[in-house]
Amino acid sequence: MSIADTFAKDDPCVEYSKQAAGALTVLHKEPQAASAEALQSAIRLADCYRDNQEWPRLDALASSLSAAPRTCQSDRLLGSVLELDEDYTGAQEALKRALLSCRGAPALLSNPEPVALYRDLGRIALDQGRYREAVDFFHKAIKVDPRDYSLYIQLARSCQMLGDYRCALKASARAKTVNPKETEAYIQEGYAKFARGDVKGAKKDFQKVASLNAPLGQHHIAALYAESGDLAHSIRYYELALRRFISSPPSDFRTASDITHAFRNLGDSYRKIGKKALAEEAYRKALGTAPEGCDDWFRALRHLSEFYDNSADFEKALALYRRGEAFCKRNHGHPRDSCFGIYARHALTALHQGRKARAEKLYQTALSERPPTAGADVNAFSYSTMLLGDAAATLGHENTADSLYKSVISLDRAAPVNQIIRKIVYYASMRLADLYAKEGRKSAADKVRREARWLRARIAPRS
Repeated sequence: MSIADTFAKDDPCVEYSKQAAGALTVLHKEPQAASAEALQSAIRLADCYRDNQEWPRLDALASSLSAAPRTCQSDRLLGSVLELDEDYTGAQEALKRALLSCRGAPALLSNPEPVALYRDLGRIALDQGRYREAVDFFHKAIKVDPRDYSLYIQLARSCQMLGDYRCALKASARAKTVNPKETEAYIQEGYAKFARGDVKGAKKDFQKVASLNAPLGQHHIAALYAESGDLAHSIRYYELALRRFISSPPSDFRTASDITHAFRNLGDSYRKIGKKALAEEAYRKALGTAPEGCDDWFRALRHLSEFYDNSADFEKALALYRRGEAFCKRNHGHPRDSCFGIYARHALTALHQGRKARAEKLYQTALSERPPTAGADVNAFSYSTMLLGDAAATLGHENTADSLYKSVISLDRAAPVNQIIRKIVYYASMRLADLYAKEGRKSAADKVRREARWLRARIAPRS
C-alpha cells in the first residue's frame, strides 16, 4: 500500500492529508530533504484527526511515520503524532531521540529548536503526573527562550501539582511580566494563593481575569466558592458565567471546553445541596455542549452516569455507558483512559443491579483495556483504577483488587501534594484497609487506616 493510500475517501481532513502524503513520501525516501512546511502539514493533519475523533486514521498516520528512517526531523514529527495518538511512552522516546540527534544536525529550517522539544517533553510529563520531570523540562525550555510566557504558565502548573506554591507564584508572576494580559497567568497565581490559604488574594486574581474575560473570571470565582464550601455563591457565579459564555458563540475550543466544564461543576453544586432535577439538567447540558468523543464529553458522560447510578436510575446510566462503549469500539479503544473508565464504571453499575455475570465480563474487559500507565489525565486514570479495584473486590478477585488499590496509593509518591490525587489515594487506602479487614488481616488493615488518616488530615479544606 502506498503512503497516499493510508488516507481513504471521506477523509474530513483531506485539505491536510494531501499535503501530508507528500511530506511522508519525502520522509521515507529522502528524510533530510523534508521542509519545515511539509513536516508541519503532517502535524496539522494529526491535530485535525484528533479534533475530529478520527482515531483509526490517526493510528495509520502514526504507523506510517514509525516506518520512516530515524532522523532529527522524523523523530520530532513522530513524537508529536504519537502524543496525539495516546502513545505517550513512544512519544517521549521519539522526542528524546530528536533532542539528541538535532543537537548535532545542521541548522536547517526544518530542524526543531530545543525549546520546542523541551516544551513537548514537559507537557507529556505534566499530563502523566511526572511533575518533577515536567518542572525540569520547562526550566530547560525557559533557559533557551526566557521570553515565551507560555513556558512560565506550564511551569506554574507543574509546580502547583507538586505543591511547590512558591515556585508556582514566581512562575506566574514572570508570565504576567512577559504578557500582562494573559489570563492563564492570573488563574495559576490565584489557585496557588488559594492553596496557601490566601482566599482574598485568589479572588483578586480571578477578578482580574474577569476584567480581561468576564465569563472566564466568573467561572473561576465560582470554583473558588465551591472549593470553600459556599455553594450558594458558587451556583450564582456559574450561572453568571454561563449566561456570558452562551450569549456569544464559542470562538475557540477553550471557550467551548469552559462551557462544558461550567455546566458540569454547576451540576456538582446543585447535587451537593440536594437539587437533583437541576443537577441532572446541568449534567445533561454539559454532555450536550461537548463534541462526542472528546475528553470533556467523556467527563460529562461520567458525571451524568454516576448521578444516575447513585440515584438508582440504572437504565439511564446503562444507556450512557453503551453510548460511550460504542464510540470506543468504533475508534480502536480511543481515548484509552476514558474507554477504560467507562468499562470499569459499567461493571460497578451491573453489580449494583445484581447482574454478576455481566459485571464479570465488563470487569475483564476493563482490565484488558486499562493502559499500563496514565495517559493525558492522571486524575481520571487513578479514579477509574480505584473503581476497577472496587469491582474486583466485589467479584472476589481479592489479589487483583489489592494490586489495583496499591497502584493508586503509589501515585502519592509521584505527586506527594497534588490535592486531587491525595483525595483519590485516601479513598483507595480506606478500601484497601476494608479489604484487609475482610480477609482477617487486622494489623495490616489498621496500618493502612492510620496512613490514610494521616493523609486525610493534609487534604482538609482551607478557609
